[in-house]
Amino acid sequence: MSATYASELDAQLGLPGQERPALAHACARELLASDAPSWDTPAWAAIDELEARAGFGPTRRAARSLLRRSDGRWLLFRYPFNDGSWRWIIPGGGAELGEGPIEAVTREVLEETGTTPRELRHTGMLMYHLLATSMRTGTPRLQYSPVLVGEIDDELPDTGGRETHWLTLEEFTAQPHRPVTDPLISLMRLVEHDEPLEPAAIWLPA
Repeated sequence: MSATYASELDAQLGLPGQERPALAHACARELLASDAPSWDTPAWAAIDELEARAGFGPTRRAARSLLRRSDGRWLLFRYPFNDGSWRWIIPGGGAELGEGPIEAVTREVLEETGTTPRELRHTGMLMYHLLATSMRTGTPRLQYSPVLVGEIDDELPDTGGRETHWLTLEEFTAQPHRPVTDPLISLMRLVEHDEPLEPAAIWLPA
């Protein structure tokens, strides 16, 4: 399920490089192996040290979630991107001070849907990429986002105007593909068939 993609900007900055994928994969393994996952581990500390040596700003911790309702459909948001295209995104966002991945994604999902996710568990998938917005400040930063799976209510009280879709695996597979699509489809398939999950670090192009 691992994958690596690159863009012109990634190539210009030498991303993802050689050392970064191995460390990201180590972080994914730690997340999947722990009963109480956190960012206070040797692999995460090594990531921070690497980014500092490379001249990047502080790494940004985030968490994303793949959530299903009672009929098995998955929750996805669709949003307009800077180039005018429409993209799919799964709920979640940046962690606040003191939050671990589960706390961060629980708060983010509540903010984005008006309800709290249930039965959250780590998948071992870690998505990481250059934060495009950080380029405006002159100090590039990278974001690392563990992906969790769980359940959510059939009705969402407040999505804040987000374009919300409930898709089956087959319906999502039929959507136009971008780099994150194939790994998410693989993860959905494993979860639906209750198959073992393996850690995977996926670099997404800037």
